[in-house]
Amino acid sequence: MERRVGRWGTYGLTSALPEAYLRGMRARALGVAAVIAAVLLFGGVTDARKAIRPKAGGYTGKVTNANGKGSVQLVVATFVDPPGSKARKGPQLFEWTGTLKCKDGSSHDTGPSVFAPLHGARFSGKSKSGGMTVKLHGRFTANTKLKGTARVVTKGGTPARNCDTGPVRFRAHRR
Repeated sequence: MERRVGRWGTYGLTSALPEAYLRGMRARALGVAAVIAAVLLFGGVTDARKAIRPKAGGYTGKVTNANGKGSVQLVVATFVDPPGSKARKGPQLFEWTGTLKCKDGSSHDTGPSVFAPLHGARFSGKSKSGGMTVKLHGRFTANTKLKGTARVVTKGGTPARNCDTGPVRFRAHRR
C-alpha cells in the first residue's frame, strides 16, 4: 500500500483523513456559513426600500422634453367626481402646455385638465370629451416627488382635427 505524507501526518490511499483535518474543515465551513448569514441578515435590512406614500397637496414642476413647454401644476387630493361616486385619491394635472401637432401641418398649444387615480405609488387615467382624449400616467419617486407623462389626441373628419401632442414628460415636487 502506498503511503502519503501530508500536512496532518502519514496516511494511505484508502484510509480516512485524519480527524484533525476534518475538524479544521468543519470550523471553516461554520465560519463561512456565519459570515453569509450575517451578510444576508444585516445587508438586506439596510438595502430595503421604504414604501412610498404620496402626500396630498399642490405640486409644481417643469416639462422635460420637446413635446411641451414651461411648467406644470398638479394637485394630489381625494376627488369625488361625479358627486355620489366612489372617492378616489390621485393627481390632477390642471396647468400645463403641450404642443398639439396636426396632420395638416399646423400646430397649436393645449393643456386640458385630467385626473388619474392612484394605484400604490403609480397613477394612470384618461379623460374623453368629444373627439379629444387626454391621458395621464406616471409614478411617485418619493413621498413628495413624481414624474409622469401627459398626452392629448384629437380625432375629427379633417386633417386639421386629427392632432397629437406626443408624450409630454414632466417632473414635479410638492410646494
